[in-house]
Amino acid sequence: LTLENKTNSKNIHITNKPTAIKRNISNKIVEEEGIKHIPKTLLTSYTKDMDKIWKDIGLSQYKRNGRAAGFKVNFVKKGSDMEKLGIKRGDILTGVNGEALNLSSAMGFFNDINNLENLTLTVERNGKSEDLEYEIQ
Repeated sequence: LTLENKTNSKNIHITNKPTAIKRNISNKIVEEEGIKHIPKTLLTSYTKDMDKIWKDIGLSQYKRNGRAAGFKVNFVKKGSDMEKLGIKRGDILTGVNGEALNLSSAMGFFNDINNLENLTLTVERNGKSEDLEYEIQ
């Protein structure tokens, strides 16, 4: 945009440069201050190709006292995104965003994944409950 001042014959130049917003624009998981930042494009690559999930992680329903109590991680492919998320073999996935994890809640979470900005995955690891924190960008 150029404005001309007729009395002084000066040109004024105004440029509109967008401010940089810190975003994880790569398809990589990045960790900062204990929180893993996950690009939305990475998540959608899993929602579009369910087979990709099962190549990276093996899960089975976990029962406690005969009742569903989450999902046990049977394997995690070395170097996979699941490993980079901090999920380990032997973990029992028990909750997502404070909600108990069962088949119904897992499907609801999966269907709503594109609307999430933050995610807390609760795992039982070595007999102790632990929260894994994620920010989705």
